[in-house]
Amino acid sequence: MLRLGTASMMSQNGQFIMADKLNAKNIAKKKHIAKAVVDYLIYVECNFRRALDIASEATVHTNFEDWWWKSRIGKCQFKMGMIKDAERQFISAMKNQDMIVLHLELVKVAVKQDQPMRAIELYNKGLETYKNESSLKIGIARIHDLLNAPEEAYKIYKKILTFDNNNVESIASIASYHFYTDQPEVALRFYWRLVQCGINDCELWNNLGLCSFYAA
Repeated sequence: MLRLGTASMMSQNGQFIMADKLNAKNIAKKKHIAKAVVDYLIYVECNFRRALDIASEATVHTNFEDWWWKSRIGKCQFKMGMIKDAERQFISAMKNQDMIVLHLELVKVAVKQDQPMRAIELYNKGLETYKNESSLKIGIARIHDLLNAPEEAYKIYKKILTFDNNNVESIASIASYHFYTDQPEVALRFYWRLVQCGINDCELWNNLGLCSFYAA
């Protein structure tokens, strides 16, 4: 079976799925296979048009009540530049099932439309249901960083560490804040914390060296 599978892939020039030859209606009827195929088309082949065709057919089969298919339709539309349509799909999906990932997708839409304050509102709305969710709080901090308000971002990162003390992004951001506010000795402590968390890359060791140099 392995040899047969390899031979079939070789005849397709190494492609795992021939997206253009897929019958969207037939694939959509096979619930679990359809989800795997759509995710493959989105995340591996980046063929958003074909993924959208299958997701559209599948959501019809589920009587427009499955949040997952609506979220995939929205993701495809977002990637294809259909921002408003994507937003409507995410809102509709949230009515079926309130999920953290849908809040994050809606924020992407707001950021794409250059609406940072609305993005923060969406994050806060998500926090009403999912209190102390790290991904939502980190999102707010990132928006403040984009708005050139590092002090506000720093306060949020500190709050995150009170309930998630191994959050790598928060530790790194706090370390960076202290370094650029002329406190390299404090930044050094936070970078060493990252080493204790198991992070081992050249950027971290470079930052440790810089902090040690300026703290000396």
